Amino acid sequence: PAPDRFQVIQRFLPYVEDELSGGVRLQQMTRHILGLFQGQPGARAWRRYISEHAHRAGAGTEVIERALRCVS
Repeated sequence: PAPDRFQVIQRFLPYVEDELSGGVRLQQMTRHILGLFQGQPGARAWRRYISEHAHRAGAGTEVIERALRCVS
């Protein structure tokens, strides 16, 4: 069976950590997952939280983890 949305994010986090350590900005990665929760309760809050926080200097995986609380 295909992984659910939360499993996708959990599998995405180690990739994000590796890329962040290589100098890639969080915003460059999170733009690809903004629509992941489309149609689910809390999807708008998910998108808003990431959009407002991922571009900030020093933003890390905690932004994604906090955004998950909006939909779970």
